[in-house]
Amino acid sequence: QNAAYIENEDQIVYDNLKFSDSPKSIDLKVACKSIGGTIEIRKNGAKGELIGQLEVSPTGGYQSWETLSAEIRGEITEKDKLYFVFKGEKGFLFNVYNFSFK
Repeated sequence: QNAAYIENEDQIVYDNLKFSDSPKSIDLKVACKSIGGTIEIRKNGAKGELIGQLEVSPTGGYQSWETLSAEIRGEITEKDKLYFVFKGEKGFLFNVYNFSFK
């Protein structure tokens, strides 16, 4: 399963994340048919501190997965909520399958 039919200004929120150390980077697996867009990684709100950003380009289809990586700027703790905010033009932008921190 994946987060699909993502459009401009959609968002996903994660909380109760557990880290042994604050992550330095993130990998996201994405698939994009044609439009692409941006994934903003924000802390504690959709307009919160921008701690990472990924540019998504077409991968060949909505189930043609590629892994993108971005640096995490700043510190994330277990008390923080992590927001993925999706930006782009009108229409379906891309799908997100999973993510992992490093």
